[in-house]
Amino acid sequence: MMLPITAIILTNTTDHLEEAVRTLSHFNELIIVTNSVSIQKKNLPHPRAKIIPGPHRPITDFSAVRNAALKNASNDWVFFLDSDEELQPFDANTLMHRISNSQATAYTITRQDVFLGKKLKYGEAGNQQIVRLVHKKFSQFTGSIHETATTQGSISASELHVLHFAHKNVSTFLADVTKYATEIGTHKNQPQHRTLIELVTYPPAKFIFTFIIKQGFRDGIRGFVYSVLMSLHSLIVRISTYETATKK
Repeated sequence: MMLPITAIILTNTTDHLEEAVRTLSHFNELIIVTNSVSIQKKNLPHPRAKIIPGPHRPITDFSAVRNAALKNASNDWVFFLDSDEELQPFDANTLMHRISNSQATAYTITRQDVFLGKKLKYGEAGNQQIVRLVHKKFSQFTGSIHETATTQGSISASELHVLHFAHKNVSTFLADVTKYATEIGTHKNQPQHRTLIELVTYPPAKFIFTFIIKQGFRDGIRGFVYSVLMSLHSLIVRISTYETATKK
């Protein structure tokens, strides 16, 4: 069954892209926003895939790009998937009935990270609830990095489940943490004394939240490494925020 839903992927890399596209066969339209010439020449495994050029510079405001992509969707309902994710098998008839009979204007999906070759079941990345299926007339994205979807109506949960293959190993995870934390920190604007307080309190609190409260310890060494790196992410954000403030 083909669903009247547009799937959108924002990417400039071919890594894992075909695997992601193959999981979107139930959607009657696929839009890929990219400036990659190699992707533009690729014969993607989807009957109605179309490619739209993205910004001519590195993306610094992901919400703006997602909101622009929404306007290119032919369908009212839009599903966003990252190129390092895979949508798991689902009942298309059930989803069609849900969006046709519910008053909700957006739906959450469950996202589960795959780290060092194994699914995380606990911690911050074990079972994240993220808004990814939205009605384009009532929804938009906010936040330049780690953008979130907001909607004018109500949000309901869906049965959609996504696996996230973000980090092949610890070194690439560490590189991503450093990159994105630095970008977030340079965009934050707050008093230096508050940043100093957060610098001391937030990183250990992040580890306690992820490893203890969210039970990341139940994922063993993977849960420990993940919790440590997310604590490091929190630390680098505050360091970058402080450094940016001192330069002004």
